Amino acid sequence: TEARFEVPDLDAIAAAKAKIATEGGRYAKGRKAFQGIETKSENIIFVLDVSKSMEEPFGNPDRLAATGRVYSSNQRLAIVKEELINTIDALPDSTVFNIVAFASDVEVWKKRPAKASILNRNNAKTWVGDLEPRGGGGADFRARLGFSADDANEGQTNTHLALMTAFGEEVGGKPGRKAFVTDTSDPVDTIFFLTDGEPTVGETVDMVEIREEVRRVNAYRGVQLHVIYVGAYGGTEFRKLAEENGE
Repeated sequence: TEARFEVPDLDAIAAAKAKIATEGGRYAKGRKAFQGIETKSENIIFVLDVSKSMEEPFGNPDRLAATGRVYSSNQRLAIVKEELINTIDALPDSTVFNIVAFASDVEVWKKRPAKASILNRNNAKTWVGDLEPRGGGGADFRARLGFSADDANEGQTNTHLALMTAFGEEVGGKPGRKAFVTDTSDPVDTIFFLTDGEPTVGETVDMVEIREEVRRVNAYRGVQLHVIYVGAYGGTEFRKLAEENGE
């Protein structure tokens, strides 16, 4: 806010944190927020990294403590699942949403985004709760056990495919990806994209090329892309991805 910036009142901050801790104010009904990022959008897609590395522990205890929340596990995916389940639970009925989980490939909760009815919210929370990191044991280990090459590599990170799926774009000549779109009268306008690392597999693993492709498909859509990066290192290219797409 530049010249209009005001130093926060420490007492007010302390009171707000106490309210979150005691009343769960962060997830009050009708408040749409994920990982602390709020939106007024009525049409949201959540894209969640479930690659092998998401089974690792979140490495910054101070950052976790600053959220004012206690988690059942410090595993990256476990924390993200708790956050997303709380977000889904708080969505107003008027919200339309969908969820994409990705590693080497993608899995979509619904073929079409759905209204946040009680039934759909409960179904989505169960679906998210059942997610596990893909490719357990590492590719080489799984290959030695007799898994196919595709199975052994399922825990990699296909950032390009995940983003294009969220935008409803065909990838690799697979028309099925094209089915994941809303009607033009009710377009997706907000994507929350959460990942913990650089891309390792897909049509391209070059983040510069991926950013260019996202800019191309988003040029006339105006979708706001919120990027949440939970990796231990890097993240610069993902910050640029967000900055170039309305965040």
